[in-house]
Amino acid sequence: MGNPMKKLFVAGITAVAFCGAPVLAADMAVKAPPPPAPLSSWTGCYVGGNIGGGWGQKSLIDPPTGLLDNNQNPAGVVGGGQIGCDYQFAGSWVIGIQGMFDGSGIRNGAVTEAPNFPGFSDSSSIPWLATLTGRLGYTVTPSVLLYAKGGAAWIRDENTDFSPPNGSVFNGSANVTRNGWTAGGGIEWKFAPNWSAFFEYDYMGFGTNTTTYTQPGGGTFPIFIKENTQIAIIGVNFRFGGY
Repeated sequence: MGNPMKKLFVAGITAVAFCGAPVLAADMAVKAPPPPAPLSSWTGCYVGGNIGGGWGQKSLIDPPTGLLDNNQNPAGVVGGGQIGCDYQFAGSWVIGIQGMFDGSGIRNGAVTEAPNFPGFSDSSSIPWLATLTGRLGYTVTPSVLLYAKGGAAWIRDENTDFSPPNGSVFNGSANVTRNGWTAGGGIEWKFAPNWSAFFEYDYMGFGTNTTTYTQPGGGTFPIFIKENTQIAIIGVNFRFGGY
């Protein structure tokens, strides 16, 4: 009698094992895989900072004679901030708008003497510059963006003119804000979900304008100034809600 009971017990254990196996397999089959990591996107707004160098060319022309009064090649450090928004579309294309404002140490290194007017000299500096541009870029990889930009540019010009006999007598000054155009481009790398770094070059053209100098006694005189400025900067952006 013991032997049949033993056989019945073994048969019951075997049946439970066979019944439980499909249930375990079903549980394993419905276990969901982990969600895929989101693809990198450039859509969103950002704010950041930059630093670099600037240089340019200024030609001062005497209006009555049309002769070159002065030729300068100012240079110096620039640095400031930028803010903007981007939108990624059609897969790899990115369009955006950006505003940038930089303080500037761009100035001619020394008072420059006028070649056609011995004894006359002029010094100048650019305390700040600003741009408002559109951007169009293409993602060569999901995290690397090549872009071009263009739009409007402004600079603050501070000029001081000296007169004979030895450049020590103050003659006149002109502090003006000039507007022009800018074009440039760069490369930007998203190295973390909300952070990107970039390198950029920009050319700013301001054409030829009549600048009115004011003398200490209240008199004025005009000078034609032809000017362009270039900058090369590196920077970092914090991107809100990016991934």
